[in-house]
Amino acid sequence: MRVFHIIRWILLGIVGFAAIGLILGVGVQLLWNWLMPPIFGLPEITFWQAIGLFILVHILIGGHHAHHSHPGEKPGWSRFREKLHSKLRYREVDTADLESSVVSD
Repeated sequence: MRVFHIIRWILLGIVGFAAIGLILGVGVQLLWNWLMPPIFGLPEITFWQAIGLFILVHILIGGHHAHHSHPGEKPGWSRFREKLHSKLRYREVDTADLESSVVSD
């Protein structure tokens, strides 16, 4: 009985993976064929080209979510947000110093 349960989950995973791939592929194909040919004069693409384009963009933009953080380290977005806020605070201080020096001259 346990073997059938495992096989059922494997088959469900394969069907789910194929369904998500179908939805994403058709979605990318429809969006490309709707927008790119009229706007930029590019040719229409097939379903398999859309799948390839999705995978390529996913790889190039950073679709792999390997989390290599050290214990006690914050997740990626929290670190990014902290760095951004610290840079913005640094710029505010620099701008205030510049304004005070310009006003005093």
